[in-house]
Amino acid sequence: MKKTISIMTAVVLLGFATHAMANTYIIDLPQTNTIRSYGYPNTATYGQTFKAPSAAFNVLNQWTFTLERIEGEPLIMPLPSQFYVMEWDGLEATGSILYESNEFVFNPNDSSRDFTFTPNLGLDPSKTYVAFINCSPFIQDVQDTLGTDASIQVGMAGSDQDLYTNGNFVFMNDGPDFDLLTRNPWEQWPQNTAFRAVFVPEPGMLMMLVVGLGLVGLRRRKTT
Repeated sequence: MKKTISIMTAVVLLGFATHAMANTYIIDLPQTNTIRSYGYPNTATYGQTFKAPSAAFNVLNQWTFTLERIEGEPLIMPLPSQFYVMEWDGLEATGSILYESNEFVFNPNDSSRDFTFTPNLGLDPSKTYVAFINCSPFIQDVQDTLGTDASIQVGMAGSDQDLYTNGNFVFMNDGPDFDLLTRNPWEQWPQNTAFRAVFVPEPGMLMMLVVGLGLVGLRRRKTT
C-alpha cells in the first residue's frame, strides 16, 4: 500500500491515522478490542513492536497507551508498572534499556486511563524496537500484601493487525523475573495495541526543514 504524507496533511488508511506536519509524524491506532490480562501474578509484560517511520522523523517524542478495568475482575489494590523502550530482534528484547519511565499506577477507582511518556529517543529506522510496560519489580510487594492466590489484572486497549504492519502486540509471562525479557522468546499475537506515537526530527534535521520551507516561500514570493 502506498502512503502519501505531505506537509500539513492528514492521511487516513484503513482506520490507521498518520499525520505529517512540518515537524511531527503521528501514528494513532484506534481501539477495536481489549487485550487481557496484564498484571499479577504472571503476565507482567505487555508491549508493541514498531519502527521509526523514516530517517527524517526518527526521534520518538511521545508514546501513549490505554489501560482498562476488566469487567468482573476486582482491582483490590493499585497496579504499579514502568514503561520501557528496547531494541527487538524478532523474538525478544535485546541490548540495553533505551528508555525507562518512572513508576506509574493504575488505581482501583480507574475504569480506563491513558498513560503518556516522553522518551525523546533517537531511533534507527532500519531497526525494530519494542515499547512495553512491565510490573515485575513490584510483584513481590503485591504477593507480600495479598498472598500467592490473589490477582491484580487489567486490560490494554487493542487494535487490528492490518492497521499497522511495522509491528504487533507482544507479551511475556515473566512474573517477577525482568531478566527473562532478554533471555527467552516472547509470545506474539497477530494484532496491535491501540497506541499513539509521536515522532519528530532530530534538531539538525528540523532546522534543515525550517530553512527549506523558508527558501520555498522566498522563491514563491519572487515568482509572483
